[in-house]
Amino acid sequence: MGSMPDDKKTLGQVLSMSSSSSFSPPAFNGNGTLGRVLTFEVPKGPMLRRKPGICSERYEREKAEFEKIPWYERMWIGTGRDARLEPTDALQSAKTFQRACEQMPDEIPKSALDDKLQQLNDHYSGKNPLPPEQSLELKRRTSFLQDVYTPGPRWEASTSGAESAWLSEQNLRFGNSLGIALLGPIFGAPGAATRVLGGSEQQVAAANQVGAAAFDMAAAHVGLGGKKPAPEPLPRPGESMRGAPLEPVSQTAQKQPTRGFTEPKLAEDGTVVVRRLPPGMKATDNKSIREWYNKHTSAERMKELDDKWKAEGKTPEERARLAFEERHNARLTARSYMLDPAEVEGLRQRDLLKYGSPDGPTFQQEVQKYGAQGLKGDDAYQAIIDGASRTSAEYNAKFGIKK
Repeated sequence: MGSMPDDKKTLGQVLSMSSSSSFSPPAFNGNGTLGRVLTFEVPKGPMLRRKPGICSERYEREKAEFEKIPWYERMWIGTGRDARLEPTDALQSAKTFQRACEQMPDEIPKSALDDKLQQLNDHYSGKNPLPPEQSLELKRRTSFLQDVYTPGPRWEASTSGAESAWLSEQNLRFGNSLGIALLGPIFGAPGAATRVLGGSEQQVAAANQVGAAAFDMAAAHVGLGGKKPAPEPLPRPGESMRGAPLEPVSQTAQKQPTRGFTEPKLAEDGTVVVRRLPPGMKATDNKSIREWYNKHTSAERMKELDDKWKAEGKTPEERARLAFEERHNARLTARSYMLDPAEVEGLRQRDLLKYGSPDGPTFQQEVQKYGAQGLKGDDAYQAIIDGASRTSAEYNAKFGIKK
């Protein structure tokens, strides 16, 4: 044993040599159990070190923004959410990042990130294209490593057509699964059977429509059978859910919705409520909501607001933040009035994959995006202001809207 090179000795052997002859502790594993200790070589090459405080930086920034909201508004934010979650999705996303970041080592080999970047380059160049689910996962993991070890402005590729199609398929699958669950074992059977037999998600959606139609017919039959419906509870005025103003509804209003309000709905606690539509929103179908969103973020309106902020003496950064918040809040408001929860969840999942947050990009991500394009300081802030009025032409075309 004395002739064994020092760099080849196990930790147990080193301990036994250095101790007295009356005590020879056995080798042990890192988890405290007895056994062999394996030697290994530390990876060589440049290392990437995690900047102190980077894990909590995003959460502290989001929390500071949240605390700017008046206390009487913060009281209602997060109503109905699980008590274990943060009050907003932005805070929850930042908290999730913080926890994942804190689980990472203080430093990693630079090659670990370089390898992923090379895989992305090979994918974009067509040298080694990946399936959409793998490319999206690779993007997500690479972006996370960059956020932890190399934060700062960087270029990120937009979602490709194949990736968008895959996400749409997953969203449709999620919506179909939700529909099957809501329809139950009887009326959800057509959709479930179609999926088991290998049908496409479009065919499953069509089968769910058949099940829904059968459900409506059965409900109508029960109604015509002379069964007296249970009396509807009276509304309770002055309530608020997730910050949306609720209005008391009379029996007449339940049958004849007032213009400027949503259709009456029965809440889980038996309260009949309606929501006042935002100014300019005509109805809650997807096209009307999209038209409101485009008008609310139109170039004319954003320029009018920007001129107002200039007159108030606000800095370019302050104006950019206000423009970003105007667009961001319009996005959340539009989604809150959509009727199909599955469609909303699909949009949130798309944003989660693309931006790391179900509610879209953060202001800092916008700064980084334009910084990667070579815009710095006031030029980047002006680009954010100008971009606040640009909406997806593809999504507008889906509803026959030209902007």
